[in-house]
Amino acid sequence: MAKEIRARAVTVVVPIYDHWSSLERCLESIFAYVDLSVHRVILINDCGPHADTIEALVLHAVAGRAGIEYYRNESNLGFVGACNRAVLNLDGSGNDILLLNSDAELTAGALDEMTTVLYSAEHHGVVCPRSDNATIASVPFFRRESAHAQGWSHDRSAEIFAEIAPLLPRFYVSPVSIGFCYLIKRSLIDNHGLFDPVFGVGYNEENDFCLRINALGYSSLIANHAFVRHLGSASFDSKLKSQLERKNYELLLARYPFYPEAVRSFISFGYSAVDVFAEVIATGSTRRTILVDLHHLSLVYNGSTRYALSFLRALANTSLSRDLELTIAAQPGAIEFFGLESYGIRTVAYSTLTGVFDVGIAIAPINSLDQLVQMNKHCVRWVVSHFDLIASRSLALLATDPLRSLVVELGLQHADRVISLSDFSLRDATAFFPHLAKNLESKTKAVMLGSTQNAVTGIDGDRLVETELRPAIARLITRGGYVVVMGNFYPHKQVAMAVGSLASAGVPILAFGPLPDVEETDATVVVSSGTLSETQLHRVLENAALVVFPSAYEGFGLPIADALDFGVPVVAFDTSVAREVVRKLRLGKAVRFFDRFSLLPSIVASALSDTVLHDAAALHRGSVRGLAPYNEALWRMALDQLDEPIDLASLEIRFSAIKQLERISTVQSQVVAGLRSELTAARSLTDAVISSRTHRAGRKIALMASPLLRITRQSNRL
Repeated sequence: MAKEIRARAVTVVVPIYDHWSSLERCLESIFAYVDLSVHRVILINDCGPHADTIEALVLHAVAGRAGIEYYRNESNLGFVGACNRAVLNLDGSGNDILLLNSDAELTAGALDEMTTVLYSAEHHGVVCPRSDNATIASVPFFRRESAHAQGWSHDRSAEIFAEIAPLLPRFYVSPVSIGFCYLIKRSLIDNHGLFDPVFGVGYNEENDFCLRINALGYSSLIANHAFVRHLGSASFDSKLKSQLERKNYELLLARYPFYPEAVRSFISFGYSAVDVFAEVIATGSTRRTILVDLHHLSLVYNGSTRYALSFLRALANTSLSRDLELTIAAQPGAIEFFGLESYGIRTVAYSTLTGVFDVGIAIAPINSLDQLVQMNKHCVRWVVSHFDLIASRSLALLATDPLRSLVVELGLQHADRVISLSDFSLRDATAFFPHLAKNLESKTKAVMLGSTQNAVTGIDGDRLVETELRPAIARLITRGGYVVVMGNFYPHKQVAMAVGSLASAGVPILAFGPLPDVEETDATVVVSSGTLSETQLHRVLENAALVVFPSAYEGFGLPIADALDFGVPVVAFDTSVAREVVRKLRLGKAVRFFDRFSLLPSIVASALSDTVLHDAAALHRGSVRGLAPYNEALWRMALDQLDEPIDLASLEIRFSAIKQLERISTVQSQVVAGLRSELTAARSLTDAVISSRTHRAGRKIALMASPLLRITRQSNRL
C-alpha cells in the first residue's frame, strides 16, 4: 500500500499597514482556503495611519479561530522589516513561508498547488501564482490591441484563467517570482536569510531575494494552475509607490545588471502560445481584432504597393461590425509617404506594434524574418498572400538573405489560409516545397489579380512627388508610337536582353530599369522603375504603340493587364503564368508570345503593323477587371477565420518553432553587436597607443637597436 504523503506545513505571513476593505477580503480567503489544522497564519500590524482601528477589526475577525497569531510592531518597520520580524523572530515552526500581501485573495487549491510546484524539483526555491494583477504572472499578460481599450475586469481575468489553465504547462521557470503571494522553502531562509533591510519599506526586495538564491542555483517559478487575486498597492499612494520603485530598482540594477534582459527574454520566450493568446482563445470576448501587415511596403509605386493601397481603400469603404477593429502596421517611412493614416484605420509603426490579434493579414508574402517573428508574436491565425518564389529560386537573390527561403516556407506552412495570385504561383510553391503540397492545396485559393490602373486613386491620391520628366522621356512620350519594355533591373525580368534584341529593329524604346549596361540614345530611353508618378506612368502607357513584357518568372504578370486596360497590345515572353493571365482575363486576341529573343524583333515589327491586334487591344481599353475580386476574396478569408475554431495543437507547434528561430537570431545579433563593440574599443585603444609619446619613443629605440641585435644573433650562431 502506497504511503500517504503528509501535506507540507506553511506559515502564511500577512503584513498589515492599512486599507481594511481589502484586508478583510484577504482574511476571508485565508479562512476559506487555508487548512488551519495543518498550516498557521501570522498577522503582523506594521502601525499604519489607522493602526488602532485596523487592530480592532482584525482581532474581531480572527476571534476564536485556531492557528492564527496576531502581532503588532512597536513602530512602523516597513514591509521588509515587518516580513523579516515575522519570519525570522516570530515564527519558530520551521514551516515554509508564504508571504501574502494584505490586498491579495487566495482561491481554492492555490496554496496546495504552489506547494506541489515548489517541491517538484530540488532546486525550486520560490514560487508565486498567476493573478489578475501581478506583472509577468498576470492573466492575460498579453492583451488585444485596441484604440478603444477599456479598463480590465478582475472577474474577466479569473474567467480566462479558468479556461486556459488546464492548457498551460504546470509552471514556468521565471527570472523572479512576484512578491504579492510568495512561497519560499524554509531551508533557503535558514541558510540565506530573507529580505535585505537596505530595501527599506519595500519594492524589489523580493526580486533581490530571487536573484540572490538564483546565484546558488535555485530557480524562481510561476505556478500556472494556481490563481490569487491582487488588488495592488492598496496601502500606498501612487506617488510614493513610484518613488520607492525607482530608488530600489536602481539598487537592484547595481547588483544584478543582467536583470532587465532576463525579464525581456522571459517575456519574449518564456510563455506558451496559449498564454500569449489567452484573451483571443478564451470564449466570451466582445471584441475581435485584425492586423493588416504591411511590412513590405516600399516607397515606390510598383505592383505590390498598388495592390496594397487598393486593399486599404477597399477596407476604408467597408462597413465593419461594432465588435471588429482593424490595425495597420507599416514602416514609419511608408506611413508618411503613402499617408496611411488617411484611410481612417488605426495605424502604428511596425517596430512599436504591441498586443495580440485574432487574425493577421499579410498583404504580401512573409519573406523576412522580422515579419515572420511579428506575425507569430501577435496573431493567432494568419491569412497570407503568395506571389512568387523568385527570391528563393535565384541563388544570387538568396545570397543577400540566406534565411529567406526558410522564412517563406514557414510562412506558407503555418498560414491558416493562403491566397495566391494565380494557379501557377500555387503550383510553383508546391513544386519548390513538395513536403507542403497537400497542406497548401487544401488551404490555398488562387484568385487572379487584374489591372492596377485605378488602384491608386481617390483616397490614395498620387503621393509620389511628381518631378519634371527628363527631356528625353518627355520627347518620346510626346511623339508617341514607341515600344515600352516593362520590368526592372532584376535579371529575371530580362529587360536588358529585350532592349538588346530590339536595338536593330529601328523602333523607339522606353525601357524600365535601371539598366547600367544599356546605352541610351535618342531612340532608346531608360527610366528607373518606381520613380514615375501615377499620372506620368499613365501617360507612358496611353501614348505607347506596344508593350513588351519579357519576364521569365512572375507570379502573375501585371503589365499584361495594365497595358490592355490602356488599349495597348502586348508581346509577352511565353510562360505558363502569362498564358494563364491571358486566358483567364480573356485577352487572347490582343497578345502575342515569343520564346526566343532572336525572334523578338520580327514579332515586334509584325505586332506594330497588325491592325487586328491593335483593334483587339482597343476593345479592352478601360474594361480589364481591376483588383476588387482579389481584395474581396482576401477579406472574406480573414472574416471566415474569425469564426473558425482555433487549432491549439497547430498553434503551439507554429509558435514554438518560430520562437526558437527568433531566439537564435536574437542571440546571434547580440553576439555580433558585442563583437563590434569590442572591436571598436580595441581600435580606439590601438589608436591611442600609436599616437602616444611612449609608443613613438619605443619605436625609435627599436629602430636604433635592431642592427646591434642582428650582430648579436650572428655572433651567437658562430
